[in-house]
Amino acid sequence: MGIYTLSPIVKCGLYAFFTIINIPILQGEEQSQCPSLTENPICPCYNFKEGLFLECPSATPNVVKNVLAKIKGSIQSLSIYDLESSITELKSDLFPPKVKIINLQISQSNIDTVNQNAFTSLRDSLASLSIISGKLKRIPQESFSQLHNIETLDLQLNEINEIHANTFQNLKLNKINLKGNKIENISENAFHYLEETLTELDITENFLYIFPLKPLENLRKLSSLRLAWNKIESIPNNLNVTIERLYSLDLSSNVLTRIEKNWLNCVPNIKTLTVFSNQIKHIDDEAFYSLRNLETIDLSRNKLNNRINHIGKETFDNLIKMKILDLSYNEIISLDFEMSSLPVKQIRLNHNSITIIQSDSLKALPNLSDLDMNSNFLTWEDVTQIQIPGLKSLVLSNNNFTLLEVTTFSHLPSLQSLSLEMSNITYLPPPIFIKNQNLLRVNLASNYLKDLHKDIFAYTTILQELNLKSNSFADFPHVALFNVTSLEHLNLCDNQLRSVDFFKFTGLQNLRTLHLCNNRISILNGFNSPSLKNLVTLNLNNNMLTVLPPNFFQHSLGLKEIDLSHNFFKHIPSNGLSETVLPALTTLNMSSNSLVQLLQTYPIKQFPMLEQLIITNTNLTIITSKDFENFPSLKKLILKTNCLVRLSPGAFSKLHNLASLDMSENKLENIPRERLQGLYSATVLNISQNTIRELEEFTADLQNLQRLDLSFNHITRINKGIFQNLHSLTELNLSGNWLSFIATDTFKALNKIIHIDLSKNYFEVIQIKMLVSLETQVKTIAYDENPLTCNCESQETWKWMQNHYKIVLKGSSNLRCEHPEELHGYSFLELTSQKLCDVPVVIRIAIQDIQTYSVIVSWQSRNQSGLSGYQVAYYKEQMPALIRGKILNATARMTRLSHLTPGAKYKICVIAMGNFGVSGGSSVPDARIAPSSENISAQLYGDELLFNHLRGYMNDSQTGKCTTVTTIEIFGTSLDSPFSNTYMGIADILTRRLSLVVGCCIGFIVFIVLVSAFGYVKTKKRPVIAKAEQPTPQYISYDNFPVPNIESQAMEIDINTITDSTKPQFKSCD
Repeated sequence: MGIYTLSPIVKCGLYAFFTIINIPILQGEEQSQCPSLTENPICPCYNFKEGLFLECPSATPNVVKNVLAKIKGSIQSLSIYDLESSITELKSDLFPPKVKIINLQISQSNIDTVNQNAFTSLRDSLASLSIISGKLKRIPQESFSQLHNIETLDLQLNEINEIHANTFQNLKLNKINLKGNKIENISENAFHYLEETLTELDITENFLYIFPLKPLENLRKLSSLRLAWNKIESIPNNLNVTIERLYSLDLSSNVLTRIEKNWLNCVPNIKTLTVFSNQIKHIDDEAFYSLRNLETIDLSRNKLNNRINHIGKETFDNLIKMKILDLSYNEIISLDFEMSSLPVKQIRLNHNSITIIQSDSLKALPNLSDLDMNSNFLTWEDVTQIQIPGLKSLVLSNNNFTLLEVTTFSHLPSLQSLSLEMSNITYLPPPIFIKNQNLLRVNLASNYLKDLHKDIFAYTTILQELNLKSNSFADFPHVALFNVTSLEHLNLCDNQLRSVDFFKFTGLQNLRTLHLCNNRISILNGFNSPSLKNLVTLNLNNNMLTVLPPNFFQHSLGLKEIDLSHNFFKHIPSNGLSETVLPALTTLNMSSNSLVQLLQTYPIKQFPMLEQLIITNTNLTIITSKDFENFPSLKKLILKTNCLVRLSPGAFSKLHNLASLDMSENKLENIPRERLQGLYSATVLNISQNTIRELEEFTADLQNLQRLDLSFNHITRINKGIFQNLHSLTELNLSGNWLSFIATDTFKALNKIIHIDLSKNYFEVIQIKMLVSLETQVKTIAYDENPLTCNCESQETWKWMQNHYKIVLKGSSNLRCEHPEELHGYSFLELTSQKLCDVPVVIRIAIQDIQTYSVIVSWQSRNQSGLSGYQVAYYKEQMPALIRGKILNATARMTRLSHLTPGAKYKICVIAMGNFGVSGGSSVPDARIAPSSENISAQLYGDELLFNHLRGYMNDSQTGKCTTVTTIEIFGTSLDSPFSNTYMGIADILTRRLSLVVGCCIGFIVFIVLVSAFGYVKTKKRPVIAKAEQPTPQYISYDNFPVPNIESQAMEIDINTITDSTKPQFKSCD
């Protein structure tokens, strides 16, 4: 019974479950899906968990439109960047109907106009819109008014200079970003309609001179306001305006010189106030009285100086929620303002000129944990005024503590970190840390200490880190450190140690890091005692060691990193470092030694765990095939700055796990292909700064290589297949070589290449075909410091770089012209199109075959990027109002102009069409305009068009060339004679009727000729009837009798003697 009772309930539940799952299907929503690569080869599409993410780099509007039309479902994010420079308007046909885009970003474009209906198809789906790095002069309010669901608007890095009233009408924006524009004025009603929605506003990097308080008056939800990097000088205090919910205000990098009493009353609930990098000299005593919720204030990098303008004693009294106070990098001399009631956790007073700390300034402060007062002029007496029981970190470096008394730090019982670096300390009193039992870190570096008293750390039972670097210790202070068993990090670099007996380290049972660098150590002993069992890192660089004892740190089985650089070793001391002694060793640095060979003898035991080997600045000249056989786990090998001239075959064949190989700054002249075999895991290969002249094809074993550095060699050419096996390569550096030419398909196999550096070579010409083949995949390509020839031939390259400025910005901004002389030193990217090539596109124009009614126009043109065709326009000087002509393709160099008036004088111009760069005078109006109805009377013939709009271009210019010609007269009368009117009438009649008359005459003559010819042919073909002849009598002839050789006789019969066989035959009697 129970089963039957539950069945309907279960069915109901399943039905509800499947209904919920299929709600999108029931609503008719399609599942988002990327188009295939064949359908969409230009715009990469990614189907993530959040939805579809589509990127369209350097695409045209038609491409974007076609791709969007093929996508099913909604698009989470669409990014369009590097649009063609000729696209200046965002038109309404860019987005197909019914397309759904949630986040749209258009960046790096020349868009200065947005069509009113540009976003009509996105009005129900668009939630975020960004038009970044464009040319917008104003906010296109009429284009945004239909976007009812948009929440974020980003228009940074445009050229907007004003925010007009009601700009955001009908919108419900939460965030607005107008950073990096040219805004000087904001209307009082600029943010009308956003009173209940706007929470974040960024107007950083503009040209505001006054704090825009009135426009912000009614923004009741505004919580974050950024006005940094403007020119704000003051904040209005005569307006009764309050922004109640503003919690974060950034006024950094403006030109504020003071903060007056009532300036900040308009933001009473502010929590974070940033005013660093202004020119503030004076802060009123009551400037922050109204800011009772202030938690963080940054006044650094100003001109606060207590000798001139001071911080009032009660300046910070009412900041009951402040957590961080930063007054660093000023010129404060006396610390005499009241802070005892502040809940502040961090105070930064470093890099001032403080010489006096008043007794009540740094007392109490129950929440203060970090105090930084380095780089001042404090003495031990001033430090005693710091009486903060809860202080944990105190930085007093770079002060004057020649003398320290016992009570200097006695008021700081909770102190955990103390820095006294560079403080002229020569002696520490034994009980100086008696009250600081919680000390974890003490920094005494760069002082003048020679020894430490045995009781100096007697009470610091949990000390973990001690820095004694750059002092004057001649012996290890083992007496003072014997019982500091908690110590983990000890630094004794830059002292005067000559020998070290590690038996004295017995008490340092937990020591993990030991730095003994930059001493004069030549003797190491005391390794028989079981000391330093937990040692992990040992630094012995820049000493005078020549050998290592066989029992070198034999009890430190966990030792992983050893630095023996800058000593006097002649080979790797394998007996003291191999698996037998140090089985866990992972990193070894043998740089700057006198190595002449890697290993003196090849040890039986290997270095099984060694992952990083650094050998730089030695005398190594050759790497043999056995040198690295004992390093099977090596992942990083640095062999730079040696004297390597040769690599033996199979030198790296055993290093299958090697990921990074650096052989830069050596003397290698070539690297045969087999020398790099076996490097299956290599991702980084650096062979820069050698003397390689020619490259061989890289081995297929480097299939995982991602970064290849071949810079500063002597490479003069790169053959076609050099890189064909480097399928994973993303970065290629060929700078500083002797290259002058690279074939177009050199990088064809590098499908993942992103960065190419070709700077500092000898390129005079940059191959545009190579740039075009790489533009869809590279992010940067560098051509700096090449001797470029700047002329008309390089104009196409110049245009490509202008259209792909983002790709060449980092590495080609210093690309300068070497030739010709008049452009020497000019930046290639900053040249104008006209200055780069001042030769007209149309060089010469000539008139040939001058006839009565026609002429042939021919012209000579140079190669010009962006050329799409030519307009041949002409007009009769007696009728200048009518300009006719025709359009020809870019390959045309000649055309015939017909239907001209005899004896008339014409002006004929050949004008190049196309996009010739940014020069204002280089563009020509589009001539593809059909004749309007008002001009139908202007008798256009054949492929002619009406060109009246080209009147301003009918002269010699960079894009056109003109000439005049007079057609041949029919009657010898000149158009200028008294009979010209009669002649013009006759000529006009003849012009309109002559063709008809001539055609009729020719037709009539042809008709007569055809009829005559037909009659003649008929007459010739008529059969001739033969006259009836009297049949001749037949006589008997001997021919009727058979005769021999009748066959030969028959062959001699003349064909003309054959008669009709029906006639009676007669026999001859002869």
